[in-house]
Amino acid sequence: MYALFREAMYLVENGYATMEDVDRACRNGVGSFITFVGCFRWMDLTGVPAYHAVIKDLFPTLCNRTDVPKLIDDVVKSGGQGISNGNGIYQYSPEEAHLWQQIHQEFSYDNLQLALKYPNNLVTKKLELKDKEKSNSDIVP
Repeated sequence: MYALFREAMYLVENGYATMEDVDRACRNGVGSFITFVGCFRWMDLTGVPAYHAVIKDLFPTLCNRTDVPKLIDDVVKSGGQGISNGNGIYQYSPEEAHLWQQIHQEFSYDNLQLALKYPNNLVTKKLELKDKEKSNSDIVP
């Protein structure tokens, strides 16, 4: 996760993308599958060779800095804490901060309920049920 944060800050600090662009890309990219499956299952579902091809060319260009990016360092040094004091990477009025907290709680609950509907062992359970049904149908009365 922190590698994603590091790369996001690198893209913004170097003018490749805005914070809004990065937020949108995360939400529409990894955000669309991460509660369903992890990174490796996602690659299996969507085609490992494509990831291999992209990784080969992309990885050498990714940020590998080890210091704290200026973007977040400046926020913390100026007293920013995020929505708790309205001063973070984004700025929030008290009403906006309250609504973001409320919506985040609702989203997190809904997201958890959806994730629980599709547990990691769902395929195994469905296969076991299918085998059990097949075994029962093989019994001739």
